[in-house]
Amino acid sequence: MILHIPHSGTKIKKLEEYITTEPQSQVTDWYTDDLFSHDCFEPLIFEYSRLWCDVERFRKDDLEKIGMGFYYTKANNKNIRPKIKETLKEVTCDYEKWHLNLEQKIKNHLNSFGTCGIVDCHSFNTVPLLHEEKEEQERPQFCIGTTHKTPKGLGEKLVKQIEEQGYTAMINFPYCGTLVPEKYNQNKNVWGIMIEVNKSLYLKNQNSMNPKKSKDYNRTKGVINTLLNTINKENNV
Repeated sequence: MILHIPHSGTKIKKLEEYITTEPQSQVTDWYTDDLFSHDCFEPLIFEYSRLWCDVERFRKDDLEKIGMGFYYTKANNKNIRPKIKETLKEVTCDYEKWHLNLEQKIKNHLNSFGTCGIVDCHSFNTVPLLHEEKEEQERPQFCIGTTHKTPKGLGEKLVKQIEEQGYTAMINFPYCGTLVPEKYNQNKNVWGIMIEVNKSLYLKNQNSMNPKKSKDYNRTKGVINTLLNTINKENNV
C-alpha cells in the first residue's frame, strides 16, 4: 500500500521570484510525513512546498481560476509569485516526474500483490482559509475522504473507530474525495481513501511560520496508526 503525502514539504526553488511566502504556514500539512507512518505502507513524500508545485492538483483544475492549480500564483487570497515561463516549465517537470513515480509504484504493487490501496495523507486548518466557502457547521477533528474508488463501508468504519477514541469525524467534510491517478481510474484493484487531521489536534500555534508539535502529538499519531491498521486489513481481505 502507498501513503501519498504531497503537502508536508517546505522547500521552495527560486525563492527570489516570490513576492511573499507568508501563506506557507496555512497551506503546509505540517509533520504529516511523520504522523502517517506504518511498516506495511510505502510512503511517497513530496519534499517541496505546494507553493512551488502542488502535485495533488489535476493538470486542469477548477482552482486554476483563483491561482491555486498545480502552479500557484496566489495562496489564501495573497499574491505569491507571477507566472514566469521558465519557472512554469520547471514546475511542470517536477509535477510530471511525481506522477510518473506514483504510477510506477502502483504498477509495482499490482505486480507484487495484485492490488494497491492509496491513502491520501493530509491535515487541515481549524478555520477555513480565505479562498474557501463559508461553512455553516464546525469542522470535525478528522475528515475521511471517499469516492467510488473507496471500498464500500471503509469510510464509515474509520469514522466509528475515531469516535470510539473520543474524537469527532465526518466523511467528505470539510474536504472530499481522494487521489487515484486517471490511468488507474477503471482498475478495480486500485483504490483510495483520504485521511485528514485537524491541525488543532497536534500543533501549537498552527498559524505561525514554524508551528511546533503539541503535547497531544503522539496521541494523534496513535489514532492515525489505528486507522492505518484497519486500512491495511482491508487491503489484505
